[in-house]
Amino acid sequence: MIISLFSCGDLFSYSKNITGKYYLMETDTKNDLAIYYKTNDGDFIGRIPSPILEYGFNDSFLIAKCKKNDTVKYYILNRSKDSDYADQQDFLMGNPLTEKDFIEKWQKRLKINFSKTP
Repeated sequence: MIISLFSCGDLFSYSKNITGKYYLMETDTKNDLAIYYKTNDGDFIGRIPSPILEYGFNDSFLIAKCKKNDTVKYYILNRSKDSDYADQQDFLMGNPLTEKDFIEKWQKRLKINFSKTP
């Protein structure tokens, strides 16, 4: 019985619905969170890579603040262009933005409140 319990996958991984089809989920290691899209078939496809520190959304966009190797980057995902079969270039707005570029060009325009990851 114990073997069958553990063969069902990682029962302790973190998963939280952010909005609609988007989920904040643990990746390979504890507290290493990424954003995934849930398809109509129930599969999860990675949309914004880990490690995510904060995230926010409005009706049109989903934003994630990530930090890797002491560098902060912002990902802007256009929700209206995302679908089960969309390519990354369709829904992600260019390359990740630097913190300076995000603050100067997007923050005031998008008016999104951020939530910290657990």
